[in-house]
Amino acid sequence: MKPVTELRGKHAGADIYVIGSGASMDFIDPAFFKGKVSIGLNCIFKRVVPTYTIMKDPGEWVTAA
Repeated sequence: MKPVTELRGKHAGADIYVIGSGASMDFIDPAFFKGKVSIGLNCIFKRVVPTYTIMKDPGEWVTAA
């Protein structure tokens, strides 16, 4: 796990998709995100394999690649 601040500027100029786990994900094919830079929030990794996952951990945001 790393601090989310390490991502600053890492993909400058690229399209980056931030994926939440709301009901709208029922209408999006997970294959859409394949090969794209994506940041998955909380437990979305159960449905989509993002480039990065960010989860709320007691008191701070952390990321795992």
